[in-house]
Amino acid sequence: MEKRYEELTFEEDDEEYKIRQDISAEIKKFSSILQKNIKIIGEIDYLIAKANYAQRTNSIEPEITNKLQITIKGGRNLKLEKTLKDKHKRYVPIDLTLYKNVSCITGANMGGKTVTLRMIGQIAAMASFGMFVPCEYAEICLFEHIFISAGDAQSIEKGLSTFGAEIVNLEEAIKNSDRRCLILIDELAGGTNPKEGYAITKAVVNYLKNKDCITVLTTHYDNVANDEDIQNLQVKGLKLPDETDLSKQNNIENVQKYMDYRLIEVKYSSDIPKDALKIAKMAGIDEEIIKDAERYL
Repeated sequence: MEKRYEELTFEEDDEEYKIRQDISAEIKKFSSILQKNIKIIGEIDYLIAKANYAQRTNSIEPEITNKLQITIKGGRNLKLEKTLKDKHKRYVPIDLTLYKNVSCITGANMGGKTVTLRMIGQIAAMASFGMFVPCEYAEICLFEHIFISAGDAQSIEKGLSTFGAEIVNLEEAIKNSDRRCLILIDELAGGTNPKEGYAITKAVVNYLKNKDCITVLTTHYDNVANDEDIQNLQVKGLKLPDETDLSKQNNIENVQKYMDYRLIEVKYSSDIPKDALKIAKMAGIDEEIIKDAERYL
């Protein structure tokens, strides 16, 4: 009986295989229709997902232009906005207009320069993917290439320092600079000595300003944007009430309370605002160190 059971099991498997073959042969006649419908369903799912995401992030449809230009009003970095919302803090939207050339964003640390840089890349990429963008209004061109260098790019595997890895990555951007591209660079050459860092940054700005691309670069170096061809966007920075005693703040989170993250376009007539000492004082650094630093400054 066991042997007979085994034989019947094999016969059953063979019969099922034949049936599957017959069904497959019948379905194959309609394969083109099925594949077309699957593609349509996928596109509908994608559109619904984009619409739902646009609603959740309060995003709008951007205007696409052929001009090499980006105009953003009320732009928001979605990641930071969510972080601040979780802390019951308000996000300050950013307005800016970028043209074919180099734009330098200057201002103190904790002033939102990197956040703004990432926001520009985020909005440009979302527009390229046919998505709505998180701002009140946007007029954006499409790019063949979007490059961003932001954060610690140190490569242990290749034996590169932060500066070395940054320069290797920069080479890719420079190779693509003759294409219609967006190049975003955060604190170029910040990991080397200031004199050489300034020289490299200034040379890169001079090189890229003549290319067919939009370049945005954040920097702490003075005189990088002291050129009529270069757009200088400056973070408004710390706006403290006259009676505020910084030493009594003694909480680094209070920086967010008084920091104005909005950008203003300035003609380069003065040095970059230096709020670092104010921030250090608000963080509770000893008064003796602050006074000594002021003396050196």
